[in-house]
Amino acid sequence: MALTQWNPLTEFVSLRDAMDRLFNESMVRPNGTLGRSGPAYDLYETEDGLHFRFAVPGMRPEDVDITVNQGTLSVKGTYPRMGEQQQNWIWHTRGLPQGGDFQFAFGLPTAVDADRAEASFENGILTLSLPKAEAAKPKRISISAPTSS
Repeated sequence: MALTQWNPLTEFVSLRDAMDRLFNESMVRPNGTLGRSGPAYDLYETEDGLHFRFAVPGMRPEDVDITVNQGTLSVKGTYPRMGEQQQNWIWHTRGLPQGGDFQFAFGLPTAVDADRAEASFENGILTLSLPKAEAAKPKRISISAPTSS
């Protein structure tokens, strides 16, 4: 049995990463929101491709621009600005986007066929399906063996 030497400094690196993540996700943004700015999203992978869902309330399909370039998916958009607010409004909480631009860039974990990508927009949810490129799909390799007589 091989022994592995423990280095206590490696524990500090993971603690530092956790603290960085905590501060990055909990600071108040200039627009008054907490955490990351931009829409909430889901990303999942199936055998056939990558699938994204973005919550973009109040936006129209023409407000969002999606591109795939050299293994990176970019999603940009502009939230519509809210109309004039009344001077006597007292804000208790502001959770909805107050207008402005957002941009996400995702390094895709696998090669995709952007020519066959599909995007749909329904009830404030943008759904994007990126089929895997044929070269990225798993291939079954048959094993040949001499037959015994």
